[in-house]
Amino acid sequence: MKPIKNVFLNILFIFAAALMCCTAEKTDIPESEYGTILPDGRFNSLRNDIQERLKNTGVSSLSISVAQKGNIIWQEAFGLADIERSVKATPYHMYSIASVSKPITAAGLMILIEKGAISLDDPVDKYLGSAHITAYEGEARNATIRRILSHTSGLPTHYHFYYEDEDYPVPQMEEAVRRYGILVTEPGEVYNYSNMGYGILDYIITTVSGTQYADFLQSEVFEPLGMKRTAVITHSSQLQDAAQRYDFHHKPVPFYDFDHRGASAVYSTAHDLVRFGMFHLNQPFPGQKRILNEKTVNLMQKGEAYTEPEKLYGLGWTINENDNGYRTVYHTGIMHGVRAIVKFVPSENIVVSVLSNGKYDLAWRMADDIIGALLTDFAEKRSETVQKQPSESKPAIMDYYMGDWTGEIKTCQGTIPITMKIQSDDMIYVKLADQPEQIMSSVRMERNMLRGQFEGTINTDDAVRRPHRIIMCLKHRGDRISGSATALSTSEREFALTSWIILRKK
Repeated sequence: MKPIKNVFLNILFIFAAALMCCTAEKTDIPESEYGTILPDGRFNSLRNDIQERLKNTGVSSLSISVAQKGNIIWQEAFGLADIERSVKATPYHMYSIASVSKPITAAGLMILIEKGAISLDDPVDKYLGSAHITAYEGEARNATIRRILSHTSGLPTHYHFYYEDEDYPVPQMEEAVRRYGILVTEPGEVYNYSNMGYGILDYIITTVSGTQYADFLQSEVFEPLGMKRTAVITHSSQLQDAAQRYDFHHKPVPFYDFDHRGASAVYSTAHDLVRFGMFHLNQPFPGQKRILNEKTVNLMQKGEAYTEPEKLYGLGWTINENDNGYRTVYHTGIMHGVRAIVKFVPSENIVVSVLSNGKYDLAWRMADDIIGALLTDFAEKRSETVQKQPSESKPAIMDYYMGDWTGEIKTCQGTIPITMKIQSDDMIYVKLADQPEQIMSSVRMERNMLRGQFEGTINTDDAVRRPHRIIMCLKHRGDRISGSATALSTSEREFALTSWIILRKK
């Protein structure tokens, strides 16, 4: 009997240990705020389909929160927040929200503007201390706070992730500005989405307020709005009850930091983002403090620049003037292992937030599915729009781009000679330094700018760390063409590092 008893005790011990393990992963969730709130029948079909959608898309989990007329009507999470440890996703779990960080950073900056510490139309250089914008096009004094907020300052495409499992530290912001704080178009000339701009804004928040960016947002934005599960996260040691980021193959993505934290570094919950959205509807939840006056909130949602027909970018928000018959305000987020969205319909007092820890755009689609479940005419027009998608015609390259051009790419570490032979839409030859001549692909005209890509190497310390191709965007300026040459990583570890390019006709 003794051996049997020992076996029984061993089994009991293993079971208890497993139970303790499971209990260690479970967090005490305050049901009043971060618990599950089951919806009414309008969402039945969506709820039934979600698990199948997760399976089909390979997304590990979704977290959803929906408010209408001041009340949260649906709050639920699906799938696994952590596959390796079999942790089920809950509304309490924090998710990396990528570029949904931008309207949060913008709100923090607008607090300083309301206090008179910053002027919206001052040059950004005024607040950068020893750092300075380099103006290859236009003048740095015209790169204002307003234009940084609205992505019209002339700063280029930029993102740079620094992974914890690599020995390559994030540079000081002064150095990041020196390398990539460059104007490749004239301020006010064109909309160009730039994470570097919002990295500069988080640096300005720190220098002007005298408080670190993360601490400033905590005290001035998150706490007053009751966003208890939101924080700027810059190291994995800060993570607690957070969803693991996954790549397309369900492999965990190592934690990464940025040289543009104000653009990308916030973690939050769907619940907290709905709270943030309700405040920006000027319909705050009970207990929320007013961090900005209504005039400022409305100003942030006023379009400053068109991103495409009927879509504009304001001061931290994207505005769609005709989103299936409604005006909507939103921001999306996309990074390695992240998709996120917060979206509201002001006329209907609806706010939707959907967060995921995978690389498929399910979160964005789900947000519109939710709005469609609440607004049947939105759903009907959305269906009609999908069915009537027009085939895009490809504008021909303007004659004044044709010919042989020679010039240079000016990187943060020197210049690289480059030549181009533009013979037709499909025959553009590029030679970079002593690298083999390449034919440019994906050539198109967009906003009177010539765009395309080719195989090549930008030989800076940052860029040579990963395989990359070069994306060019060129504008004809009389006797020259100039613009941006971006080293775009072709590996899953992403970056977009931009230099200025100028060419003159031979």
